[in-house]
Amino acid sequence: MVVRQFEQKISSCGRAFSKKAANTVKAGGRICQRIGLVLDPEIDGFPQTRTVVVAIVGLVVFIVVGAITVAYSNKVMLTIGVVASVAIEAVIIACVFADLREHEDRYYRRNVANTVLTVFFTILTSTILYGTTWYWAQNSWTLDISPERPETVPWPAVIVMDDTAQSYQANLTEQPWICFIGQTQSSPPCSSMDVVEVASLQVSSCNCTESWDRQIHYGFIDNDTKKFLSFIPPPNLQTNSVQAFLNLNSRWSTGSSIIQSPNLWLLVYDPVIPAQEAYTSGTAGLLALNANGFTIATLTPTYVKRKNSPAHYEYNAIISTSSNLSVVCDVATRDASSTNASAPNAYADCYAYIAFRFATLEQTDITEVPVMGWVDVVASLGSFLALVQFVCWILSGVAWTGIDSPRNGTGPPSRP
Repeated sequence: MVVRQFEQKISSCGRAFSKKAANTVKAGGRICQRIGLVLDPEIDGFPQTRTVVVAIVGLVVFIVVGAITVAYSNKVMLTIGVVASVAIEAVIIACVFADLREHEDRYYRRNVANTVLTVFFTILTSTILYGTTWYWAQNSWTLDISPERPETVPWPAVIVMDDTAQSYQANLTEQPWICFIGQTQSSPPCSSMDVVEVASLQVSSCNCTESWDRQIHYGFIDNDTKKFLSFIPPPNLQTNSVQAFLNLNSRWSTGSSIIQSPNLWLLVYDPVIPAQEAYTSGTAGLLALNANGFTIATLTPTYVKRKNSPAHYEYNAIISTSSNLSVVCDVATRDASSTNASAPNAYADCYAYIAFRFATLEQTDITEVPVMGWVDVVASLGSFLALVQFVCWILSGVAWTGIDSPRNGTGPPSRP
């Protein structure tokens, strides 16, 4: 009994499968028959099916070449794209003229003509618009400005310069420079801490004196007369608080009898860019520093990303100085040869203390971006394609009727 039921189920499944297979074969036969009718030159209309195939293949090639052209957007790819477009358009035109010459009595197929016209004018319009407008927009640049609140902001690099040709300049001396973040210089080295630990320093401190070059260099730009000392902070020297201070101080001398308040140049910049390049390009802040006083430099950060330079910070600095009263470094009334600091005519070096702080951690991001990106080009192309399709819909005659009408009084031949 069980065996018989099993045989009946197998037989039923076999009949169902045979029926489905037969239906599939019939459907495939009908599809092949229709394809054969379409491709049969004896019943083909105008434009011919071969012209439509050529147009569609040309459109695919145009899309591939166009996508590469838009992605790289250089003169070489622009030339390749234009040449490919002209070649595809020439082939489509040749196919259409061949249809006109070989099949004068063929019936006119509006939908097929609409397809050919749409492909033709799509390639033509896209090439003209890209070559005259979109390519130049992709290679023109504008600035995008937006506010941002980063987790931390790096401390700037600092260069102190003196111009020996100027009488108001103090003279750099190879005295020990000091650097610390927080409250005191008697603290662990900043190099022993990570970014998070250094950034959170408000009550405690770390010593960054090792970041000073400690050697006077000569000829800052093109072998000029400027002498300079450099402070280059390591990457972990960052802050997340406007209450934190980067403290720099040292001594220098003055050798001119006409100086009452000697000055030095203070260059504040991002060490991502070399100091000389930052100085000549104007990305660094150049300030006049009172070489004999207490100075607070308040910084406002701006993050700049330009096309041909690395992303970097620019520090807009405002300084305020309180001059020293107990330390007078005017050598006009003092004996520079005296080595006794407490002697009445002893020479006194200038002494300056510089404290850096951020006015805000809300930075401005300035990014140089192309006027049009590839997404903008595709979006603009889409809006123009809608217009092209509408025009071709009218030119092909599809707008006037939805069926194929006879051409020269002859309708489509009867199909077997």
